[in-house]
Amino acid sequence: AANSSTSIGYFQRKSNFLTTSLKLRLFGAGLKAPQPTDKVVYLAGAWDMFHAGHIETLRKAKEFGEFTLVGVHNDSVVNEHRGMNLPIMNLHERVLSVLGCKWVDDVLIDAPYAVTQDMIHSLKIDVVVTGAISTASDDSRNGTVKSGDSSNEEDPYLLPRQLGILRVVQCSTSMSVVDFIDRIQSQKEKFSQKYARKAQLEEEFYKDKYNVL
Repeated sequence: AANSSTSIGYFQRKSNFLTTSLKLRLFGAGLKAPQPTDKVVYLAGAWDMFHAGHIETLRKAKEFGEFTLVGVHNDSVVNEHRGMNLPIMNLHERVLSVLGCKWVDDVLIDAPYAVTQDMIHSLKIDVVVTGAISTASDDSRNGTVKSGDSSNEEDPYLLPRQLGILRVVQCSTSMSVVDFIDRIQSQKEKFSQKYARKAQLEEEFYKDKYNVL
């Protein structure tokens, strides 16, 4: 992975799912702007294959304030920092998934990889939340792309860490996109073995029944 987000190459996950402004409005129905007294909580990530781990992280993030703003990174950012031909879902699909969660008050589409001073000022962010992650392969559990703990990686939370507004939430589930991929591959292998065994039994049956050599 590159050390800077400026070197991210173009990657876009193709999809036949067509996102229109009407779909965005429907998924975002009921969303309201934050009140002047609301504490704005921001967290960002990939949110690929939106699952229970994501929901738990968002629920816990909501406890830090009244208005939860969720950033969704574009396909290139996710692929640059995760690899493995990820994300599985494209940006628009992931945005709609997040918009459908009741713990989300608004979504920042194509969120910058690193939290900047301009973002904090313009979006009136009071608290920045990230999920607790240990390795790059684990980062899909709670939606975040990278914790920035590695000295070889850009720390997307450097500024909020310095400002003292960064909060880390623990996710109790071990579910991740990698787990989904492993399950699919495992089931594929089981199905292939089952099919091969079935074909072998059928072949043996016909050989015995019709004396086919």
